[in-house]
Amino acid sequence: SFCTLLALAVTTMATRPVIGVVIGLIVVFLLWEPAGPRRPRRRGAPKPTADVTDAPTVPSMTTMVTTVAPVATEVSVNESLTTAANPAVAPTGPAASPSTDPPATTVDPTPAPRGPGTRKRPKTDIDYHSTEFDAAYPVADERVAPPSREYASPFVRPGKPPVDAVLLFPFASAEWEKDYLPRDLLPTAMNGGRLAVRAISVAQWLGSNPEPTIGSLSRGALFNDTSAAASSTPPIIWAAHLSDSFPPNCPKRVLAKLRYYQPTVVLVLSDEHARTWCLHSAIEMHRRSDGGANAERPRLVLRQYSKKSSGNIPGRDVATMPLGYMSGMTLPPYLERDVLRIASKRRLQWAFIGNQKGARKTMIDIVASRLKPFVATSKGGFTPLVMTRVYGDAKFVLSPKGFSRLDCFRLYEASRVGAIPVVVARPAEAHVAFDTFVGERKGTLPPWVFANNWPEATKMMRKLVDDPVALDARQREVLDWWDRVNYHMRQAIYDAVAAATTTNA
Repeated sequence: SFCTLLALAVTTMATRPVIGVVIGLIVVFLLWEPAGPRRPRRRGAPKPTADVTDAPTVPSMTTMVTTVAPVATEVSVNESLTTAANPAVAPTGPAASPSTDPPATTVDPTPAPRGPGTRKRPKTDIDYHSTEFDAAYPVADERVAPPSREYASPFVRPGKPPVDAVLLFPFASAEWEKDYLPRDLLPTAMNGGRLAVRAISVAQWLGSNPEPTIGSLSRGALFNDTSAAASSTPPIIWAAHLSDSFPPNCPKRVLAKLRYYQPTVVLVLSDEHARTWCLHSAIEMHRRSDGGANAERPRLVLRQYSKKSSGNIPGRDVATMPLGYMSGMTLPPYLERDVLRIASKRRLQWAFIGNQKGARKTMIDIVASRLKPFVATSKGGFTPLVMTRVYGDAKFVLSPKGFSRLDCFRLYEASRVGAIPVVVARPAEAHVAFDTFVGERKGTLPPWVFANNWPEATKMMRKLVDDPVALDARQREVLDWWDRVNYHMRQAIYDAVAAATTTNA
């Protein structure tokens, strides 16, 4: 027993001190129980373990059909989307998704109250790598105001008929946009109708060997339609990638695609370095071809990165669309729109996750000297899900210039979860980048924090932190802007598809 060993140690100390000390150490070792591993209190964190969800894989050349009804449904990009009201919308033809797809998960656009909530929340940086807090909804008095029912509704034009469309999306090239556009935003632009999604190649597409073929895009093939319109093709939305503008793809292959598919909407993706002049020129050439017969094909052109910031890009009425968010930035339950925590009750004063090079190190030092706590780290060990958790618990997210532009995904990833983006730029530069979003009044900027330099930005952040009412009001403006600009984008796409549907009827 421990008592016997202790007595032996005391007795032995008198005659054999060394042996007595050894016996005493054995007793201490046996009695000592560790209190558990300590969590490191440091910025940055170890690589996340298996509790972090990996980003979804690129879908194969199969069809994904989505239908949005009063109660929408949502699953991953590899699964067929159906509705509770009409579970049989998934196609059964040769282009259908495999029958082994898991069942869809119902998502109510206006969720019921989630109960009283809890004040349990992350306390250290390492907590953002754990699933422990993902269901810890904020208490009622710490939640943001719910979104407008207009923006949350799956109907973008109430009272108008649903429409069907097919999206041609370059999954292999547009890795970052594959959740935001095909899965989350575009299905609800159909006003309760159906959206079929087909993968399209950028570099390998040839006018003599198109993939997918028009035959595979018929309503019968896509939606298992057996009506008289089964052989017709629904309006096409083409997501064109930066690579489409490079030789030998442009202009020959781009013009071939435009003539073959006659898209109603073109979305121009990934043009961070302003290199899609040829692509936009080809669109205008196509519109002027055949004696003006293609003047409305496409009816709508939206692009990432504003036209004004991209040089002398040709084209009329080219509006700016948000970059959206990186694929894999799944919202944990406590970060869904209706239960976001108000800014004044968030743990982190600010966050920055990205490469810490050159001027960015100076930025971090300046802001860190005035505002704590914060998370400032490189992306190593931070999956998209972990980044979402961090942004969802931060008052502000710093957004320095990217490789060549002010515009970057970080701005929209932060806005989506109620963190206020902070941008340093000259006023003229900010307007060139951000005042032409679709549906927004020209000349107006998003309600982010804009400053001329980081010391000035830090003072503006500090002023808001010291005034919780003003801070929460600014956060509401950011969330309302994010809801509104996405709603306007869906409306513009619906209007174009609905007009094309009427014309082709």
